[in-house]
Amino acid sequence: EFLLLNEVRVTGAGQLRGGVLAEINEHLSHPIKLALKRPRQKSYPHLNGLYLLVRASGLTFVGGTGKKPALVVDEEVHRLWRGFSPTEHYGNLLEAWLLRGRPEILGERGGSMRMPDHLHLWIELAKGIPDRGLQVAGDQNLEQSLRYTPGWTNLALLELFGLLQVTQGTPQPGQGWRVEHIRRTPFGDALLGLLINDFVGTDAGFQVMVAGEGLPPGVLQPVLQSYFPEWRQNLVLPEPEFRGGVHVFKVALGSVWRRIAIPADQTLDRLAAAILNAVKFDHDHLWEFSYQNRLGAVDQAVHPMIDDGIPANEVRIGDLPLRRGQSMAFLFDFGDNWRFTVTLEQVDLDRDLERAVVLEEHGKAPEQYPEWHE
Repeated sequence: EFLLLNEVRVTGAGQLRGGVLAEINEHLSHPIKLALKRPRQKSYPHLNGLYLLVRASGLTFVGGTGKKPALVVDEEVHRLWRGFSPTEHYGNLLEAWLLRGRPEILGERGGSMRMPDHLHLWIELAKGIPDRGLQVAGDQNLEQSLRYTPGWTNLALLELFGLLQVTQGTPQPGQGWRVEHIRRTPFGDALLGLLINDFVGTDAGFQVMVAGEGLPPGVLQPVLQSYFPEWRQNLVLPEPEFRGGVHVFKVALGSVWRRIAIPADQTLDRLAAAILNAVKFDHDHLWEFSYQNRLGAVDQAVHPMIDDGIPANEVRIGDLPLRRGQSMAFLFDFGDNWRFTVTLEQVDLDRDLERAVVLEEHGKAPEQYPEWHE
């Protein structure tokens, strides 16, 4: 609701800027109190969790340009959302968190798992909470442990979903969210038991873990629907639109850069070849592109000889979910780790090209294989 009424600018990494955080926090049913002079988005765990949900569900996306990005409500997805029952709201957001809530959406480093591990973190936390609850305040070791397992944001989401009861402590100068006490809820125990028995250890759960990215909506619906019969509809994300024209990228390796133009119907492996040719590197090593998709998670488009990832020769330039001014990474040679920053500068609809060309060069490219004594 706040995003529909206000233009909310975000950082280059897609996170909410500091000026709007306290205002949104006050709109929550249970705003938290902080004693920080310069809080960031992650300083408000509940707000950080809500941001994860609206991105992972597809309800919002980062629009605008690289210099003025903003968090925008997706009108088509929101139209579906308005027709949902409260149960369908709950189920869709629960699935978005557990199965699509990648850490990179929050500007954190992604883990090695293809799926978010929020469910397993919840399981580990629940094991350590006795029936009487867990006294957190005054136990520095426990406070430090909760920062990582399950993490403040996951703890806040467990509270928002009604799966745990969290008692807040008194704010202390220079410190963030204070947790006094944690208690399991009967609903949380029942739901966790159901997910463990009917999803985690099943063939369906294993297939979900293997599939990783690109899961269709409604994976948890068959598991939960007999208990939540009103969960009938799932959010369906619109198909990405192909963007035609000639795409102009600034490809930087440190202070050295090349400006490369490439037609939209060319694939990423053609862009990789153009980059390597522009710096006179041999094509004798594997490589990958990394970029944020519409949900904010990171996709990898990889060398055709790599099995794990999206084959780069199947990704057209016009299919990339990059806004003007947004960058992706190109990593060449997993031993020497040449890291290029590839920024989309513009899309020229009037220019006509058949293949990639270098428009401009700046700086001398480094030697790919320098002498050892150098």
